[in-house]
Amino acid sequence: MEGEFGTRLRFEMQVEAPQTLPFLRGDLNESLGGRLAAAHFGVFDYTAAIGLPPHEQRLDHPACDHARHVMQTAFAGTGVELSDGSLAASPASDRTADVHALWRRHADLVRHSLRHGYYQGWDMHPSHLVSRFATVYAFHLARYDAYRERVLAWQERRDAGGGVMDEPATIRTLAAALRRADQALP
Repeated sequence: MEGEFGTRLRFEMQVEAPQTLPFLRGDLNESLGGRLAAAHFGVFDYTAAIGLPPHEQRLDHPACDHARHVMQTAFAGTGVELSDGSLAASPASDRTADVHALWRRHADLVRHSLRHGYYQGWDMHPSHLVSRFATVYAFHLARYDAYRERVLAWQERRDAGGGVMDEPATIRTLAAALRRADQALP
């Protein structure tokens, strides 16, 4: 549906009910006229709905990994952006030790998401911005030079070294990782 000025109204969805997962499929965005811009994982509603006890309602629970992998499979190649859930925690006090403990916990969750291919997430507390920035920056830069060398070796049709044999799909993934790293840099 075209808007008044010829632009299409796009929307984002929240995936937080387990009953949503069976409806996620590759043609969902197409059936919506390509208007679905993003899908966000709602960790707390999802984990509560499947009956997890409060201490297990966490982003790195295997049930959350499953839901996010279903989202990835359903939206792969569709252009729908994925966003991970959040950590519902703030520093226990203003003490340095408490702030650092929260940053460590949040950084662990952000790394978990990054390792699973979720490059965006949302945060519930301003203190999370520090740990998110540092973790995303470190994650993307840790392998930047090695990824760059592999892409260059592929382009120049030479051995990348280290016993690595890349193929086109991996090169596309390496190039995408380099683009994300370039975007993460200040």
